[in-house]
Formats: sequence, C-alpha cells, structure tokens
Amino acid sequence: MKIITKYQAIDGSEWNTEEECNTREKMIEQVDNAMSLLKPIPKELNWEGYVQQSAEVVKECKRKLFNIVNQKDILGEAIKWQIKKYDTKFEEVYSSWFCGMLDENNAPLYNAYNRLCNIDKENKEWNQPYYATNKSTRKDVRIG
Repeated sequence: MKIITKYQAIDGSEWNTEEECNTREKMIEQVDNAMSLLKPIPKELNWEGYVQQSAEVVKECKRKLFNIVNQKDILGEAIKWQIKKYDTKFEEVYSSWFCGMLDENNAPLYNAYNRLCNIDKENKEWNQPYYATNKSTRKDVRIG
C-alpha cells in the first residue's frame, strides 16, 4: 500500500502539492474579488428579464479578470497572439473567446467569463448568452 497526500482547495478541487492548491485558492480569491463588483443575479435557474450592470463596473470587472488570465501560465501567450493577430485591445476580445480557451484547471475564470457572456452591449445581464445576443427573443424587463 502506498499513502498519498492530496490538497483540497476551497472550491473542492484536489491538487497534488500544497503550492498548486494555494495557487488555485489565490485565483479563486482574485476572481471572486473581480466578480463581486457586479450586481447579484437571481438565484432561481430560469429567471426572466435582466439585471442592469454599470458600464464602468463591467469594464473594471473585465480588466481585473484580464489581469488574472493574462499570466504566462494561464493564457498569457495566447492573448499576446490574439491581440497581435487581430490588432486589437483586450477590451475588444470577446468574453466567449476566453471561455473557449480556458479548461477545467481554470474553472473559476471560465465561470466568470461565462457570466460576462450574458451581458449585452447595453450592460444588461441576462440569464444566458442567447438573450444577450438575440434581442427579439427576450423579455425586456428590468429585475435588478
């Protein structure tokens, strides 16, 4: 029999080393800090309408998340390539691009960017990306 040691982060993920676990917990803390700027969304699963977010808050949230994801060991190199190839600024890179590039090792970031995909150009946050991009199919009622 071989005894092994695992470390569990506050989100339930398991890691082989204390350093990896601490890195994960630091990421969770940073992501939570960035996302705490947004107004809360309803708890129920299929809520209708939208929560109006502030343009400044959404921009600051994206900036904070970008500072986390732009680290070399996360997506730093891919972001450099994306920005250079399309001659763009980080504010102009779609949140869905980050979702497509992140894997389960970066679940806190993936979930944060997935939530940002629900925010349309008028900073209205819907319960899913479909409503953020398809105006004709949504119930345009402010709930928060």
